Amino acid sequence: MVTAAPKKILLLLDEDSPVTAEAVRIAQENSAQLTALFVLDATWNDYVGHDWLSGSGSRADFIDYVQQEEEKSAEKAFSRLKNLAGEAIEIQCITKVGNVVEQTRQEMEKGYDLLVASNPLRRGLERIRGNLAALCEKAPCRILLVPADI
Repeated sequence: MVTAAPKKILLLLDEDSPVTAEAVRIAQENSAQLTALFVLDATWNDYVGHDWLSGSGSRADFIDYVQQEEEKSAEKAFSRLKNLAGEAIEIQCITKVGNVVEQTRQEMEKGYDLLVASNPLRRGLERIRGNLAALCEKAPCRILLVPADI
């Protein structure tokens, strides 16, 4: 089976993972467009439940803290990506808010040839959920899973 070289690549970005370097390498070798997606995980509110941290102020403070940490992670991830890519390729950076798998699947529907993601997924609560199968199910494009610990 011969597969055409990817021309439009979606990178599911994480702060510190070999997946970023692999996506940059593939984009450079194929003169492909690279879009980096960072999903700010907005499911912490559901994850912690309503009885956790019974004081509403403590719960709200925790959710605010998590959001701030997610935003810092996004900045670091985009900065790392731009440093790795240099001026050689044009990169579009997208930030979405929501469930990591759902937001990635929605972005994949926009006509990419290849999704490059870490295995296991390490974004937000996906680190705990391990929802890689949901991401791959009926995917509209090829998916390259890069081991997180290479």
